[in-house]
Amino acid sequence: MKIIPMILLVFTIVSCASNSVNRNISSTVTTTTVPTKKIRNFEGNHFGNVKYGNDLRGVGLYLQKIPNQDAYYGLLAEYLSAFQEDNFISNFFRPGKKKFFSKKKNGYLKDLVNRIMLYRFDRIPGTLSYSLSRLKVENGKIKTAGVVPNAELRIQGKLIRGNPMKNSVLFLNINGEITRTKFRGSHRFGFILRNKLNSRWEKDYVEGNYNPGYKEGNLINLRLQEFDAQNNNALAQFDATTLRNERIQGDFNVREDIRGMYTFQASGNKAVTGKSIVEDKIGIFFDVYNAQGIGMDTVELVLVNPADPYTSQMYFEEYGNAN
Repeated sequence: MKIIPMILLVFTIVSCASNSVNRNISSTVTTTTVPTKKIRNFEGNHFGNVKYGNDLRGVGLYLQKIPNQDAYYGLLAEYLSAFQEDNFISNFFRPGKKKFFSKKKNGYLKDLVNRIMLYRFDRIPGTLSYSLSRLKVENGKIKTAGVVPNAELRIQGKLIRGNPMKNSVLFLNINGEITRTKFRGSHRFGFILRNKLNSRWEKDYVEGNYNPGYKEGNLINLRLQEFDAQNNNALAQFDATTLRNERIQGDFNVREDIRGMYTFQASGNKAVTGKSIVEDKIGIFFDVYNAQGIGMDTVELVLVNPADPYTSQMYFEEYGNAN
């Protein structure tokens, strides 16, 4: 195992764990009313922590401005912790390799997030807050599916240039508990790592082969063919089994319905297995660990389940694929 990447990851965990979280909140969200005024563009990446139950996890909110509206599409990801998950560090740095002091081999990381969702954020008139609306897929089109109860993104504190969301708070009901995520900055990791390791929502389509686990190059469970931008179409060829043992096999047509959000519809040319567990998902390309500086330049295709943040599907771009 390389020593430098291990040191980087240890710094990463310490950086994430050092952020305190205030859990003394009410079971409902109270919105502060202010005179209506235009506020800063919050498009970009924003990071913080959330605590609920016995879990403290890092959170990323990736906002994309909707043109000509005081509104955004947002990708909200809650990351798996390297210290809370079994063998995360060894499977990350030495996937499929022989364990130290053992004849057994390391496994492969099959997922990198605990929860992941897509929302539409709309400014609440007369406030410095945004409501959240769920998204859904109907006949290959992405639509809103109603406002999320007791959910609010509240802008507070000074509007700092380069970090406009600092001290802003996201209230969200998670497993029956109103949680409070306070955003600290636009970099996922601390000062030592900020120029080496980050996280991003990749808006462009990334063609190539995909694996069921990180660096599990001996298995290809998805092939994404070249994207035809003029006709807004590509072909996805699945031969996959999800973490819930659901089979997906066959060809699906891919189209970008909203910038950075893709839908999958079964191709009419061949028989398809798993149509019902693909066509209701929203595909996004997500670089959970954007680490080009230390040789980890790959993305993940996530099929986000708008109905359940815990049951999305993750496909890992083949390591070394040019993107």
